[in-house]
Amino acid sequence: MHNRVHQSKAGFTLLEVLIALVIAGLTLSIVVPTVLNGYRQTRQSDAKLAAISLGRQVMLEVMNRKNLTTLPQFGEVEEMRWTIGLRWQKRVAQLQLIEVSVTISDVSTSQILAELTSQKMHVVG
Repeated sequence: MHNRVHQSKAGFTLLEVLIALVIAGLTLSIVVPTVLNGYRQTRQSDAKLAAISLGRQVMLEVMNRKNLTTLPQFGEVEEMRWTIGLRWQKRVAQLQLIEVSVTISDVSTSQILAELTSQKMHVVG
C-alpha cells in the first residue's frame, strides 16, 4: 500500500503575488492620473467662474459711475487681482464713447483668468 500524503496549499505562490502586484500597479497608473486631472480641471473651472463673477461685479460698478476719473485702476480680492482699462474712443459734441475693460488675473501666477470689455457713453463737461 502506498501511503499518500495530501498537502493542502495554503496561501499564494510568489508568482501569483507578483502578477497581482503588476496588475494593481498598471491599474493605479491609469486611474490616479485621470482622477488628478479631473480634480485640476475642476479647480481651474471654479477659479474661472469666480473670476468672471468678480469681473462682472467690477464692470457693473464702473458702468454705474458718473465720474470715471476717480475710478480705482486696480484692486485685489482674495487671490485675484482686477485691473480696469479705459480707452477713450469717439467724441461727438458733449458725448464721448469709452471702452471699458476689466482683466482678472491670479495674484500668485499673474495668469489671466478672465477679460471683460464693454462700452459706455460718457457726458463730457
